Amino acid sequence: MVWLAVSCSPFKPERASPLPSHDHDGDGFDLPFDCDDTNPSVHPGATELCNDADDNCDGAIDEGAPADRLWFPDSDGDGHGTPTSGYASCTAPGDAWALAGDDCDDADPTTHPGADELCDGVDNDCDSEVDEEPTVAPPTWYLDLDGDGYGREEGAVTQCQAPSSAHVTDGDDCNDDVATVFPGAPV
Repeated sequence: MVWLAVSCSPFKPERASPLPSHDHDGDGFDLPFDCDDTNPSVHPGATELCNDADDNCDGAIDEGAPADRLWFPDSDGDGHGTPTSGYASCTAPGDAWALAGDDCDDADPTTHPGADELCDGVDNDCDSEVDEEPTVAPPTWYLDLDGDGYGREEGAVTQCQAPSSAHVTDGDDCNDDVATVFPGAPV
């Protein structure tokens, strides 16, 4: 009988370490399965929301999401629709629809909430006031004492409406006490 000596080696094999995780958002799904690894609510099997995103990583956007948006007809394309009953859908039913149903004149794209108020006799910003201050580029009015159509610089007023019938928009009168003296007057 032959005896073999078996020696004990100090070498101990280490356990194989797991592959590094690529799950940056901690939702339990690694790349490439997680289509947005910066958002923990986006991953395969997530509930699809009405948010213009692919929440469940199936390649479709908002499919089967609850219709929690109201769309309003927007015929002038200004992003504000007619304040009628809205159409409930996750996505717009067509091109001429808006999420805001607050337009006071859906035929004019310059008239909607938040629009600049102009000196035009129209409620441009839909606040039930017409030509209120501040307005964009209101005219400057000059008092015309002699009635020649030209006023003087002193006392000029900048606002939408003339303060009186004696106000004009030209302030180049060099002598507002004599009606025959004004720019371009016959000599």
